[in-house]
Amino acid sequence: MLMHPLILGLGTIATAVLNGKRQFLLPAVSIAIYDFGLIGGLLFSLAIPAIGIYGPTFGLLASAVCQVAVQIPGLLKQGAHYTFIWDSKHPGLREVMRLLGPNVLAVGIASTGIIIDTAFASFLPDTSSIAAMQNAYMIFALPLTLIALAIGQSLLPQITTQATYGRYVRMGQMILKVVGGSVLLSIPASVALFLLGKPAIHILFEHGAFTRHSSDLTNMALLGYAIGLPGLTAGALLVLSFYALKDARTPLLTNIVALAARISLIVLLLKLLAGIYTILAIPLAMGIAGTVEAVLLCLILLVRLLPKVKTDKGMQRLHQRRLHAKQQKRQTKPLVSLLSTEEPREEESEGVAT
Repeated sequence: MLMHPLILGLGTIATAVLNGKRQFLLPAVSIAIYDFGLIGGLLFSLAIPAIGIYGPTFGLLASAVCQVAVQIPGLLKQGAHYTFIWDSKHPGLREVMRLLGPNVLAVGIASTGIIIDTAFASFLPDTSSIAAMQNAYMIFALPLTLIALAIGQSLLPQITTQATYGRYVRMGQMILKVVGGSVLLSIPASVALFLLGKPAIHILFEHGAFTRHSSDLTNMALLGYAIGLPGLTAGALLVLSFYALKDARTPLLTNIVALAARISLIVLLLKLLAGIYTILAIPLAMGIAGTVEAVLLCLILLVRLLPKVKTDKGMQRLHQRRLHAKQQKRQTKPLVSLLSTEEPREEESEGVAT
């Protein structure tokens, strides 16, 4: 498994390059191939039990290799080629390293949040709470991935290009439209989780040792996650706006605030809720904290973009065109007045001549 992240890292770089070129089909296919490789390894171990854990292990390695290989034609079509350069003073490398530190800390905070949720769930009176939360989050992750991550992959190259060329007005308009549309999509998705969550849990999980009680507990956790879907969707997209502005510190700070709010809300809700509703405390705290973080990111982004409107290159060009149009109108006015005064004189002189 130590080879797995090395191979997968190449696939991640290939995905980033293709997404930057607005090519999204091959990265999506690579993700599907990755899942098929893992499933194939599991089936291989099921068919030949002597292979044991090595089936899914080598299945993951094969998946990582296929994930890289399927994207190579797209890279070649874009004219990408690799050249070995050892230049520690390269400005691009320095910029990546400057952004890498806060990103690593942000990922660590996100992992800490999961560990904290699991730790609190282990103290709940029902011993099935941890499994119920994990199963509920798997269902909840489907609309979150389809709305936030899928849209975010196509949004990031667009707003990054606009930020690079100083088109901050267009950037703000696109962020407003995309985030607003995503939130509107997430609302019916939340309603669908409320209405269809329990039947889905019954079909997917209620087999063998997974009893009716387990379904009720998982559904209760899913209801808590569903409430926070719009806020978490908006937060995931707004974070990309700061990355487009080459700012990784602001999302890190808001992550810290959200984690503190999350822990405080869990402690508070555990005191307020009782019985089967106790499990609602952890997903509700996650959703409320994510919504607070989204509002905070929105306000900070608004404060950041408003001063940049004055330096927007598109607005500057528009202002120059308006000034040029005004100058042309001022130059044509004396000519028009001159013609209007000369024409009657010509008519009068013609009348006198006749």
